[in-house]
Amino acid sequence: MPEFEPEMDLLMEDIEARKLHERWANWVAFSSSAFAVIAAIVALLASYAANEALIAETEKAIVTALDGTDEIRTDILEMKGAIFAALGKPLSQEDISLAKELPKEIPEYESVAGEEAASFGKEMRAHNIFAISVALFQIGIVLGSLAIIARRRRVWGFSLILGALGLAFGIWGVAAFV
Repeated sequence: MPEFEPEMDLLMEDIEARKLHERWANWVAFSSSAFAVIAAIVALLASYAANEALIAETEKAIVTALDGTDEIRTDILEMKGAIFAALGKPLSQEDISLAKELPKEIPEYESVAGEEAASFGKEMRAHNIFAISVALFQIGIVLGSLAIIARRRRVWGFSLILGALGLAFGIWGVAAFV
């Protein structure tokens, strides 16, 4: 029986190594799953930021169009006044009051358009930061998978580093968006 003892020792060592690898693999799987959940949340935030940016840009276009419309109306009223003056007819009170009100609205439109442009820039910046965060999480997930396949803890370490960077970018994106 003494001749089987070295083989039994090797077998026990192999079982212990597999248990250790299994525990380690569970931690890798857990971290990769956590990265996937956080990446999904950050992807939703990126989508929301992009939608808000598009809404801001659309509102800016509407305000710019209204501004242009009022400028055209002002020009038409001025021409109407010139024609009526040439014909010796007075301009109606409605036209006179409208001619006074329209120029006051134009700077108001310009300020709203400026605010919408600033909002668009802020939201697109947040979207880009969120996109980088999602990419870092996805690379971290892939490295976690490779770590299990290759049985390399160092690769898992890189996975954790990329996940931490992804989390940092996600937090930065939230701060940039708020």
